[in-house]
Amino acid sequence: TRTQYPGAQLNLFFMDYGHQRGQNKAADTAVLRTRQDAWFDYYLKGVGRAPSSGQVETLTKVCGSPSDGPYFAANWAKVAPGEVRYDSADAQTIVPVAGDPTVGQAFDPITGGGACATASGADQPGTATYRLPAASGSGYTVMGSPTVVADINSPGPFSQVAARLLDVAPNGTETLVARALYRPDVNAGSTPTRQVFQLHADGWKFAAGHVAKLELLPNDAPYGRVSNGQLPVTVSNLQLRLPVLERPNGGAISSPAPKVVPPGFTLARDFAKAR
Repeated sequence: TRTQYPGAQLNLFFMDYGHQRGQNKAADTAVLRTRQDAWFDYYLKGVGRAPSSGQVETLTKVCGSPSDGPYFAANWAKVAPGEVRYDSADAQTIVPVAGDPTVGQAFDPITGGGACATASGADQPGTATYRLPAASGSGYTVMGSPTVVADINSPGPFSQVAARLLDVAPNGTETLVARALYRPDVNAGSTPTRQVFQLHADGWKFAAGHVAKLELLPNDAPYGRVSNGQLPVTVSNLQLRLPVLERPNGGAISSPAPKVVPPGFTLARDFAKAR
């Protein structure tokens, strides 16, 4: 839109609303409707002041209390000025039949327990699992799309990697923060290829004592169907990047690393300008 209509007046608004597992909190929808009313009042009725244009506004997903925010940024690239990174060189293999179906059922968007459903936070055998250090101090707030960069060896043309980012509470239960289904590149031999993919964007606070856990599975049923012909997938030299609302603090939160852009792709406009 910006390329074809550079003068267009655009804002972005993201909240826990309007989709399966969305909580649609009354306070959140009231903020949205206030922004919508102001926009239509000015541009359709000629009433009031021109709304601020070109900004991004976000609210977080919160269970059991009001959402945090709103938070504002000039564009999507500036929504998350900090980044929490985790590296693991060890190779882990995703076994075709791994995964506890009761956990998948709890997090299903249609028949599951909703946005605040919990399940056992125990690691599931046969999956590739990565646990970050427990959040400390005031914690950190994921704001955007978690990114996975890893060496992946996937010999089968029909295999998938189902990714879940989870918040493991001190009591041992976990809550789903973000997920994705990824079809990795096919490797003819045993040499992996460096690949990158992102999970769905979210706004979520990891409070002190809570652990961010990345789980890579062969499927995420019933949210996504099981692939025909799933084969073992090996993941090594993995880096998880969590975009966060907080600024670098010399500790767990760093400045965002340069984006990994696969051959043949280009960065979205805002990120390209921010480099």
